[in-house]
Amino acid sequence: MPLIKICGISNLKDAIASAENGVDALGFVCDPYSPRYISPETFLQVHRSIPKRVKRVGVFNQNSSPEWSQHGRAAIACFDRLQYGDDSVWPRIIGESWDIRRKIRSFPLGRTADLLAIAGYNGLVHAYLVNVHVQSRAHARDADEFGWQLARQVHQFGKRLYLAGGLSPANVTNAISHVMPYAVDVNVGVEAYPGYKDASKIRDFVQAVRSGVDKTRSLGE
Repeated sequence: MPLIKICGISNLKDAIASAENGVDALGFVCDPYSPRYISPETFLQVHRSIPKRVKRVGVFNQNSSPEWSQHGRAAIACFDRLQYGDDSVWPRIIGESWDIRRKIRSFPLGRTADLLAIAGYNGLVHAYLVNVHVQSRAHARDADEFGWQLARQVHQFGKRLYLAGGLSPANVTNAISHVMPYAVDVNVGVEAYPGYKDASKIRDFVQAVRSGVDKTRSLGE
């Protein structure tokens, strides 16, 4: 059974709701241009308020906020994992070595060329997160339309696999059966609106993963 990561947590209420529903990890977006941005101060408030068992994942990219690079050192130290899609975050944001077991490298995945880019990556990381981008996903009913067959091929590269992109309570069971990921990562699929989660959707997502109930028939309805 895969671990469950809820990404895009921007406030304490959503963090607590996620923890109470038994998620394994929370993702905190450090990009100031994102509606899901969280400041170091707010993250530290969340960090102090949720159980230690819930892993804290900092999500960084080339747009990461000056707040984090200049004033977020104490907060960065509280992350259990760092997820990033651009290797340049290390000298600009982190500025130090980081345990390989705590690194998650994210990649877009929507075509064979993306898979080849993953195959050619030689960075030292513990896990790969693939963000599957496929058109017409809202009405897709099979693995090929979702890109899950492509995602499954990432296992051959020997890293733990986080599956993201278009997941929801309705399709996550089917996604797991096709990809067999180490973890599933959901953001928009459990939102009320950008930056704020829906507690009932979080509950339904967790129950779908834990119970293995196939809810794919509700897709597009």
